[in-house]
Amino acid sequence: MDIKREENESIAESTDITSILSPVYIKYYFISLIFMFVIMVYSFFSSNPEIPEIGFWKGLLILIITPPITALGAFIGRLFRDYTRPDFILTSGAGDTFKTKLFWSFGPQLIGWFLTLLVMDNMIR
Repeated sequence: MDIKREENESIAESTDITSILSPVYIKYYFISLIFMFVIMVYSFFSSNPEIPEIGFWKGLLILIITPPITALGAFIGRLFRDYTRPDFILTSGAGDTFKTKLFWSFGPQLIGWFLTLLVMDNMIR
């Protein structure tokens, strides 16, 4: 019985998402890094005049600074979701249930990511 409790405690300690170096934060960091890299490549090779021209140094600055900050926003959104997620959902139909479950799966993380992206956009300009 005590062995089972020790195993559960060690699993809980290894999967603690409140640490900044948790696998959840690392996952959000790499997602943000890939997304910013795609945006940089698109802006370098695009001939669309509506897309602002980003130089090499500004692009490098964006790739270095933006992913950790936006990952932190998504991580805080995840913590907010884990704290405020409802235990049960009362809906009137399948479509409403789908929208509610979709929001509670991705909504707070995307909101946190987008808000920190807006802050970073204003800081870099």
